[in-house]
Amino acid sequence: LIDYALGNDPLVSTPMDGHSVVEVVPSEEGGPTVFRVSFRVRVPLPPLLQLTVEESADLIFWRSATGLVLVAREDLGDGTERRIYERPLDGNEPPLSAVRLRVTDFDLP
Repeated sequence: LIDYALGNDPLVSTPMDGHSVVEVVPSEEGGPTVFRVSFRVRVPLPPLLQLTVEESADLIFWRSATGLVLVAREDLGDGTERRIYERPLDGNEPPLSAVRLRVTDFDLP
């Protein structure tokens, strides 16, 4: 399901080749340090599929990544687009061990 949502052929092994990136971007000229998540997604995304960025401090308990704002969309010209989400980091947040993209299909029985 995630391969389909990301614009890949689910029947063929596809390397990610930088299609999904998670990074902490240092502040520029006094601005905040930014947590950034970017990934490629099929467009249009079928309406019954929902993408959720999740984060975990221990790889056991996962929660939706709060405060992420869509800051850019880039048409990749192949039926997909790159979406970039960001949120400022204030330095008081608990450390993250992992980030993942969850795809949910609301049409499953």
